[in-house]
Amino acid sequence: MYRRNYASFYGGGYKFVKDSSINTLLLYYIEAISICSVNLFMLISGYFLCSRVQSSNKKLVQLLSQYWFVSIGMYVVGIIIRKNSLGIAALIEIIIPKNYFLVFYIIVYVFSPYINIMLEHLNCNDRKRLRNLLIGIFSIYSTVINVLMCFTNVNAENMNPVSRSGDSYGYSIVQFFIMYLLGALLSKEDHFYKKSKSIILWQSNILIIFGIAVFLDFMLLKREFTLDVVWAYSNPLIIFSSVHIFRAFREIEMGCIKAVNSLARASFMVYLIHPYILSMLDFSFIKNFNILQLLFVLIILSILTYCIGFFVYMIWELTIHKMEIIFEKRFVSEKRQS
Repeated sequence: MYRRNYASFYGGGYKFVKDSSINTLLLYYIEAISICSVNLFMLISGYFLCSRVQSSNKKLVQLLSQYWFVSIGMYVVGIIIRKNSLGIAALIEIIIPKNYFLVFYIIVYVFSPYINIMLEHLNCNDRKRLRNLLIGIFSIYSTVINVLMCFTNVNAENMNPVSRSGDSYGYSIVQFFIMYLLGALLSKEDHFYKKSKSIILWQSNILIIFGIAVFLDFMLLKREFTLDVVWAYSNPLIIFSSVHIFRAFREIEMGCIKAVNSLARASFMVYLIHPYILSMLDFSFIKNFNILQLLFVLIILSILTYCIGFFVYMIWELTIHKMEIIFEKRFVSEKRQS
Protein backbone atom coordinates (compact mmCIF):
# COMPACT_ATOMS: atom_id res chain seq x y z
CA MET A 1 0.00 0.00 0.00
CA TYR A 2 1.00 3.59 -0.55
CA ARG A 3 3.16 5.17 2.17
CA ARG A 4 3.27 8.92 2.63
CA ASN A 5 6.64 10.64 2.35
CA TYR A 6 6.97 13.46 4.86
CA ALA A 7 8.50 16.62 3.36
CA SER A 8 8.30 18.65 6.55
CA PHE A 9 10.12 19.28 9.79
CA TYR A 10 7.86 16.64 11.35
CA GLY A 11 9.06 14.02 8.89
CA GLY A 12 12.67 15.11 8.94
CA GLY A 13 12.93 15.55 12.68
CA TYR A 14 10.70 12.83 14.12
CA LYS A 15 13.25 10.03 13.76
CA PHE A 16 15.70 11.97 15.92
CA VAL A 17 13.42 12.47 18.93
CA LYS A 18 13.11 9.79 21.59
CA ASP A 19 10.14 7.45 21.20
CA SER A 20 7.16 8.31 23.40
CA SER A 21 8.86 11.47 24.69
CA ILE A 22 7.44 14.92 25.37
CA ASN A 23 9.16 16.10 22.17
CA THR A 24 7.15 13.48 20.30
CA LEU A 25 3.99 14.98 21.79
CA LEU A 26 5.01 18.43 20.56
CA LEU A 27 5.62 17.20 17.01
CA TYR A 28 2.33 15.28 17.03
CA TYR A 29 0.42 18.36 18.18
CA ILE A 30 2.01 20.55 15.49
CA GLU A 31 1.21 17.92 12.88
CA ALA A 32 -2.40 17.77 14.10
CA ILE A 33 -2.68 21.55 13.60
CA SER A 34 -0.92 21.84 10.26
CA ILE A 35 -1.95 18.63 8.48
CA CYS A 36 -5.13 20.24 7.11
CA SER A 37 -3.20 22.92 5.16
CA VAL A 38 -3.42 21.26 1.71
CA ASN A 39 -7.13 20.54 2.18
CA LEU A 40 -7.62 24.12 3.35
CA PHE A 41 -5.85 25.54 0.29
CA MET A 42 -8.14 23.60 -2.04
CA LEU A 43 -11.17 24.54 0.05
CA ILE A 44 -10.29 28.24 -0.26
CA SER A 45 -9.75 27.80 -4.00
CA GLY A 46 -13.22 26.29 -4.39
CA TYR A 47 -14.79 29.05 -2.29
CA PHE A 48 -13.32 31.92 -4.29
CA LEU A 49 -13.30 30.35 -7.77
CA CYS A 50 -16.84 28.95 -7.68
CA SER A 51 -18.30 31.83 -9.70
CA ARG A 52 -15.85 31.49 -12.62
CA VAL A 53 -17.17 29.94 -15.82
CA GLN A 54 -13.83 30.05 -17.62
CA SER A 55 -10.30 29.16 -16.47
CA SER A 56 -7.51 31.68 -16.97
CA ASN A 57 -4.41 30.75 -18.96
CA LYS A 58 -2.59 33.56 -17.15
CA LYS A 59 -3.05 31.76 -13.82
CA LEU A 60 -1.65 28.52 -15.22
CA VAL A 61 1.36 30.34 -16.71
CA GLN A 62 2.10 31.97 -13.33
CA LEU A 63 1.98 28.65 -11.48
CA LEU A 64 4.21 26.91 -14.00
CA SER A 65 6.67 29.81 -14.24
CA GLN A 66 7.10 29.81 -10.43
CA TYR A 67 7.73 26.06 -10.51
CA TRP A 68 10.30 26.35 -13.30
CA PHE A 69 11.92 29.36 -11.65
CA VAL A 70 12.54 27.31 -8.49
CA SER A 71 13.41 23.95 -10.10
CA ILE A 72 15.77 25.37 -12.74
CA GLY A 73 17.24 27.81 -10.24
CA MET A 74 18.02 25.04 -7.74
CA TYR A 75 19.42 22.89 -10.56
CA VAL A 76 21.81 25.71 -11.51
CA VAL A 77 22.79 26.13 -7.85
CA GLY A 78 23.49 22.39 -7.74
CA ILE A 79 25.78 22.72 -10.75
CA ILE A 80 27.64 25.62 -9.14
CA ILE A 81 28.28 23.65 -5.93
CA ARG A 82 29.06 20.56 -8.04
CA LYS A 83 26.16 18.55 -6.72
CA ASN A 84 24.44 18.30 -10.12
CA SER A 85 25.95 17.52 -13.50
CA LEU A 86 25.09 19.47 -16.63
CA GLY A 87 23.07 17.46 -19.14
CA ILE A 88 20.07 17.70 -21.46
CA ALA A 89 18.33 14.67 -19.92
CA ALA A 90 18.59 16.16 -16.41
CA LEU A 91 17.31 19.53 -17.65
CA ILE A 92 14.30 17.92 -19.36
CA GLU A 93 13.55 16.03 -16.15
CA ILE A 94 13.35 19.19 -14.05
CA ILE A 95 11.30 21.05 -16.68
CA ILE A 96 8.56 18.39 -16.61
CA PRO A 97 6.49 19.15 -13.47
CA LYS A 98 6.94 16.35 -10.93
CA ASN A 99 5.26 18.12 -8.03
CA TYR A 100 2.03 16.23 -7.26
CA PHE A 101 0.35 19.30 -5.74
CA LEU A 102 1.04 21.45 -8.79
CA VAL A 103 -0.17 18.78 -11.21
CA PHE A 104 -3.35 18.04 -9.24
CA TYR A 105 -4.13 21.73 -8.68
CA ILE A 106 -3.78 22.53 -12.40
CA ILE A 107 -6.10 19.64 -13.29
CA VAL A 108 -8.75 20.81 -10.81
CA TYR A 109 -8.36 24.41 -11.99
CA VAL A 110 -8.90 23.39 -15.63
CA PHE A 111 -12.07 21.48 -14.71
CA SER A 112 -13.32 24.10 -12.22
CA PRO A 113 -15.56 26.07 -14.65
CA TYR A 114 -17.51 22.92 -15.49
CA ILE A 115 -17.84 22.03 -11.79
CA ASN A 116 -19.11 25.55 -11.10
CA ILE A 117 -21.72 25.35 -13.87
CA MET A 118 -22.89 21.98 -12.55
CA LEU A 119 -23.29 23.31 -9.00
CA GLU A 120 -25.33 26.28 -10.25
CA HIS A 121 -28.00 23.87 -11.48
CA LEU A 122 -28.36 22.12 -8.13
CA ASN A 123 -30.88 23.28 -5.55
CA CYS A 124 -30.11 23.57 -1.84
CA ASN A 125 -31.17 20.01 -0.98
CA ASP A 126 -29.19 18.52 -3.86
CA ARG A 127 -26.07 20.40 -2.78
CA LYS A 128 -26.45 19.03 0.76
CA ARG A 129 -26.83 15.50 -0.60
CA LEU A 130 -23.75 15.97 -2.76
CA ARG A 131 -21.75 17.19 0.23
CA ASN A 132 -22.87 14.23 2.36
CA LEU A 133 -22.08 11.75 -0.40
CA LEU A 134 -18.60 13.17 -0.97
CA ILE A 135 -17.69 13.00 2.72
CA GLY A 136 -19.52 9.73 3.37
CA ILE A 137 -18.06 7.71 0.48
CA PHE A 138 -14.63 9.23 -0.16
CA SER A 139 -13.72 10.13 3.41
CA ILE A 140 -15.61 8.20 6.10
CA TYR A 141 -16.04 4.93 4.19
CA SER A 142 -12.52 5.14 2.74
CA THR A 143 -11.04 5.75 6.20
CA VAL A 144 -12.97 2.79 7.63
CA ILE A 145 -11.36 0.60 4.96
CA ASN A 146 -7.90 1.94 5.86
CA VAL A 147 -8.50 1.31 9.58
CA LEU A 148 -9.75 -2.21 8.83
CA MET A 149 -6.54 -2.97 6.96
CA CYS A 150 -4.39 -1.54 9.75
CA PHE A 151 -5.85 -3.60 12.58
CA THR A 152 -6.74 -6.82 10.80
CA ASN A 153 -5.15 -9.12 8.25
CA VAL A 154 -7.96 -8.45 5.80
CA ASN A 155 -6.79 -7.13 2.43
CA ALA A 156 -9.54 -4.63 1.69
CA GLU A 157 -7.71 -2.45 -0.84
CA ASN A 158 -10.10 -3.44 -3.63
CA MET A 159 -13.01 -2.23 -1.52
CA ASN A 160 -11.72 1.35 -1.53
CA PRO A 161 -13.81 3.75 -3.68
CA VAL A 162 -10.77 5.72 -4.92
CA SER A 163 -8.61 3.07 -6.57
CA ARG A 164 -7.73 -0.64 -6.48
CA SER A 165 -4.62 0.11 -4.43
CA GLY A 166 -6.42 2.20 -1.79
CA ASP A 167 -7.00 5.92 -1.49
CA SER A 168 -3.29 6.90 -1.18
CA TYR A 169 -4.25 8.47 2.19
CA GLY A 170 -5.74 11.43 0.33
CA TYR A 171 -2.72 12.08 -1.90
CA SER A 172 -4.95 11.74 -4.95
CA ILE A 173 -6.75 13.86 -7.52
CA VAL A 174 -10.03 12.64 -6.02
CA GLN A 175 -9.23 14.36 -2.71
CA PHE A 176 -8.38 17.61 -4.51
CA PHE A 177 -11.69 17.57 -6.37
CA ILE A 178 -13.57 16.82 -3.14
CA MET A 179 -12.02 19.75 -1.27
CA TYR A 180 -12.65 22.10 -4.20
CA LEU A 181 -16.29 20.99 -4.28
CA LEU A 182 -16.68 21.44 -0.52
CA GLY A 183 -15.26 24.96 -0.80
CA ALA A 184 -17.64 25.80 -3.64
CA LEU A 185 -20.56 24.37 -1.64
CA LEU A 186 -19.56 26.46 1.39
CA SER A 187 -19.80 29.60 -0.75
CA LYS A 188 -23.47 28.80 -1.38
CA GLU A 189 -24.40 28.40 2.29
CA ASP A 190 -27.35 30.52 3.39
CA HIS A 191 -26.06 30.89 6.95
CA PHE A 192 -22.80 31.61 8.70
CA TYR A 193 -21.55 29.72 11.71
CA LYS A 194 -20.59 31.74 14.76
CA LYS A 195 -16.86 32.34 14.87
CA SER A 196 -16.63 31.05 18.44
CA LYS A 197 -18.45 27.82 17.54
CA SER A 198 -16.16 27.23 14.55
CA ILE A 199 -13.03 27.79 16.64
CA ILE A 200 -14.27 25.38 19.32
CA LEU A 201 -15.05 22.71 16.70
CA TRP A 202 -11.65 23.27 15.03
CA GLN A 203 -9.75 22.94 18.30
CA SER A 204 -11.82 19.90 19.27
CA ASN A 205 -10.88 18.23 15.99
CA ILE A 206 -7.21 18.95 16.60
CA LEU A 207 -7.36 17.47 20.11
CA ILE A 208 -9.12 14.34 18.83
CA ILE A 209 -6.55 13.84 16.04
CA PHE A 210 -3.72 14.45 18.51
CA GLY A 211 -5.29 12.09 21.07
CA ILE A 212 -5.69 9.27 18.54
CA ALA A 213 -2.07 9.65 17.36
CA VAL A 214 -0.76 9.61 20.93
CA PHE A 215 -2.92 6.61 21.85
CA LEU A 216 -1.71 4.62 18.84
CA ASP A 217 1.94 5.45 19.46
CA PHE A 218 2.24 5.53 23.26
CA MET A 219 -0.38 2.89 24.16
CA LEU A 220 -0.72 0.49 21.22
CA LEU A 221 2.82 1.08 19.89
CA LYS A 222 1.54 1.14 16.30
CA ARG A 223 3.44 3.78 14.40
CA GLU A 224 3.47 2.62 10.79
CA PHE A 225 0.30 2.46 8.69
CA THR A 226 -1.91 3.39 11.62
CA LEU A 227 -0.34 6.84 11.96
CA ASP A 228 -0.49 7.23 8.18
CA VAL A 229 -4.26 6.82 8.47
CA VAL A 230 -4.41 9.43 11.25
CA TRP A 231 -2.50 11.99 9.16
CA ALA A 232 -4.29 11.10 5.89
CA TYR A 233 -5.81 14.02 3.97
CA SER A 234 -8.87 11.81 3.46
CA ASN A 235 -9.39 11.45 7.22
CA PRO A 236 -12.80 13.08 7.96
CA LEU A 237 -11.40 14.73 11.09
CA ILE A 238 -8.75 16.50 8.99
CA ILE A 239 -11.34 17.52 6.40
CA PHE A 240 -13.56 18.91 9.16
CA SER A 241 -10.56 20.78 10.61
CA SER A 242 -10.06 22.62 7.33
CA VAL A 243 -13.78 23.43 7.12
CA HIS A 244 -13.97 24.76 10.68
CA ILE A 245 -10.82 26.87 10.49
CA PHE A 246 -12.08 28.39 7.24
CA ARG A 247 -15.47 29.14 8.79
CA ALA A 248 -13.74 30.72 11.78
CA PHE A 249 -11.66 33.13 9.74
CA ARG A 250 -13.63 33.82 6.57
CA GLU A 251 -15.47 36.77 8.15
CA ILE A 252 -12.22 38.53 8.99
CA GLU A 253 -11.46 41.13 6.32
CA MET A 254 -7.73 40.59 5.83
CA GLY A 255 -7.73 41.46 2.16
CA CYS A 256 -7.49 45.16 2.95
CA ILE A 257 -4.21 44.67 4.83
CA LYS A 258 -1.46 45.10 2.24
CA ALA A 259 1.14 43.10 4.19
CA VAL A 260 -1.22 40.11 4.50
CA ASN A 261 -1.94 40.24 0.77
CA SER A 262 1.78 40.28 -0.05
CA LEU A 263 2.53 37.39 2.28
CA ALA A 264 -0.40 35.37 0.95
CA ARG A 265 0.73 35.80 -2.67
CA ALA A 266 4.09 34.25 -1.79
CA SER A 267 2.59 31.14 -0.16
CA PHE A 268 2.85 28.96 -3.28
CA MET A 269 6.50 29.92 -3.74
CA VAL A 270 7.16 29.07 -0.08
CA TYR A 271 5.58 25.66 -0.70
CA LEU A 272 7.82 25.10 -3.74
CA ILE A 273 11.07 26.17 -2.04
CA HIS A 274 10.62 24.56 1.39
CA PRO A 275 11.58 20.96 0.37
CA TYR A 276 14.92 22.23 -0.92
CA ILE A 277 15.56 24.10 2.33
CA LEU A 278 14.65 21.13 4.52
CA SER A 279 16.70 18.71 2.42
CA MET A 280 19.81 20.76 3.23
CA LEU A 281 19.30 20.38 6.98
CA ASP A 282 20.61 17.63 9.22
CA PHE A 283 18.02 17.27 11.95
CA SER A 284 20.22 15.08 14.12
CA PHE A 285 21.16 18.17 16.12
CA ILE A 286 17.75 18.13 17.84
CA LYS A 287 18.11 14.68 19.41
CA ASN A 288 19.25 16.04 22.78
CA PHE A 289 16.99 19.11 22.80
CA ASN A 290 14.41 19.70 25.50
CA ILE A 291 10.91 20.76 24.52
CA LEU A 292 11.60 24.52 24.80
CA GLN A 293 14.68 24.27 22.60
CA LEU A 294 12.76 22.19 20.06
CA LEU A 295 9.88 24.67 20.03
CA PHE A 296 12.31 27.57 19.56
CA VAL A 297 13.97 25.81 16.60
CA LEU A 298 10.56 25.10 15.05
CA ILE A 299 9.53 28.75 15.25
CA ILE A 300 12.83 30.09 13.90
CA LEU A 301 12.93 27.51 11.10
CA SER A 302 9.35 28.32 10.08
CA ILE A 303 10.04 32.07 9.99
CA LEU A 304 13.29 31.65 8.07
CA THR A 305 11.68 29.28 5.56
CA TYR A 306 8.88 31.75 4.87
CA CYS A 307 11.32 34.66 4.62
CA ILE A 308 13.48 32.78 2.12
CA GLY A 309 10.40 31.78 0.13
CA PHE A 310 9.11 35.36 0.16
CA PHE A 311 12.52 36.64 -0.99
CA VAL A 312 12.55 34.13 -3.89
CA TYR A 313 8.98 35.18 -4.75
CA MET A 314 10.01 38.86 -4.90
CA ILE A 315 12.87 37.98 -7.26
CA TRP A 316 10.44 36.03 -9.46
CA GLU A 317 7.92 38.89 -9.42
CA LEU A 318 10.52 41.53 -10.33
CA THR A 319 12.01 39.43 -13.15
CA ILE A 320 9.98 36.61 -14.68
CA HIS A 321 6.53 37.93 -13.74
CA LYS A 322 7.45 41.43 -14.93
CA MET A 323 8.52 39.94 -18.27
CA GLU A 324 5.22 38.04 -18.48
CA ILE A 325 3.27 41.28 -17.98
CA ILE A 326 5.32 43.12 -20.62
CA PHE A 327 4.88 40.23 -23.07
CA GLU A 328 1.11 40.16 -22.47
CA LYS A 329 0.74 43.92 -22.97
CA ARG A 330 2.90 44.04 -26.06
CA PHE A 331 1.89 40.91 -27.96
CA VAL A 332 -1.34 39.48 -26.55
CA SER A 333 -3.14 42.84 -26.34
CA GLU A 334 -2.01 43.83 -29.85
CA LYS A 335 -3.24 40.50 -31.19
CA ARG A 336 -6.66 41.00 -29.59
CA GLN A 337 -6.96 44.53 -30.99
CA SER A 338 -6.06 43.39 -34.48
